[in-house]
Amino acid sequence: MHILVTGAAGYIGSMVTKSLINEGYQVIALDNLQQGHQEAVHPHAQFVEADLRDVTMLKKVLGQYPIEAVVHLAAVSFVGESVVNPQKYFQSNLVFGINLLEAMLEHNVKKLVFSSSAAVYGSPDAKQIVEGQPIVPPLNPYGETKLMFERILKRYEYAYDLQVTKADGVYTYMTGFVIVEDQITS
Repeated sequence: MHILVTGAAGYIGSMVTKSLINEGYQVIALDNLQQGHQEAVHPHAQFVEADLRDVTMLKKVLGQYPIEAVVHLAAVSFVGESVVNPQKYFQSNLVFGINLLEAMLEHNVKKLVFSSSAAVYGSPDAKQIVEGQPIVPPLNPYGETKLMFERILKRYEYAYDLQVTKADGVYTYMTGFVIVEDQITS
């Protein structure tokens, strides 16, 4: 099975890629290398230097390999920067994410693992954040973009029968392959 991992040259992306390869999956590791490092990508992954802003390239990659699932880890994620430059975050985390969804739909890829963030919960009253608890509005544009993309994914699940698994970035790293395995084999 071929799996596309976006943000594969980042810390979490490289760990997820390694876990998938160790389990025998063929990984196409996509990253624009703005924040990641190519040397972090597992040597058995097929590395593609590309940017999610380039829909034509995304469609080419999804057409070139028999990809059955996508693990979407690519994002800009600096909270402070998101406050002073929200445009960058809305473009990268929303528009470019929609570009990926467009390419997936064109090539009938229906399985997606999305790395969200605890930043979607704003400043909750509870000491422990539990999946599914009421969401307090995010405190910054970064958290807002992650929450908005979660809502977009809900619409895509309904309209296009997309199968989405949401994962917190740290949880994705800690469980590595387990989250991805559950999503891509079901």
